[in-house]
Amino acid sequence: LEEGFSQLEVITGFKYQVRHLDFSSDNSFLMCEDELGEVVHWDISNQRMVHATESEHEIEWISEGLRNSPSMRGAAKWFNDYNPIKSLLKVIGKNIVAIADQLGTIRLFKYPNTMGEGYFQCYAEHLFSISQVMFSGDQKYFITISEADR
Repeated sequence: LEEGFSQLEVITGFKYQVRHLDFSSDNSFLMCEDELGEVVHWDISNQRMVHATESEHEIEWISEGLRNSPSMRGAAKWFNDYNPIKSLLKVIGKNIVAIADQLGTIRLFKYPNTMGEGYFQCYAEHLFSISQVMFSGDQKYFITISEADR
């Protein structure tokens, strides 16, 4: 590919459509989750697929992998089937995770959050489901997109 990127591997074999992808913070693993919630980790250095339960240590994820991470189980109590998590992102270099929900609210949580600690900042400016949350490279700006934004 152009711009110095190269194709590492084509990963196949999922039973259903893949809905979430994520890299570990140390770039050792790729996380893939299909529509039924089956999670598979791809060990990048060994170029092989491993199940999430085979990992010898807890993997720190950057975004979608946090959904199933034990480090974020405490934040799960703030969300449910009526108001599911739509987007989440860990701020690189900081112990902060931004989680956006179906109702248009973005909450910032401490990371890790295993004991159910509450969010420390909340934004409710969107009236519709949040489709993406991101921080600028220099972390000066926090950007969100709603499904109704035009």
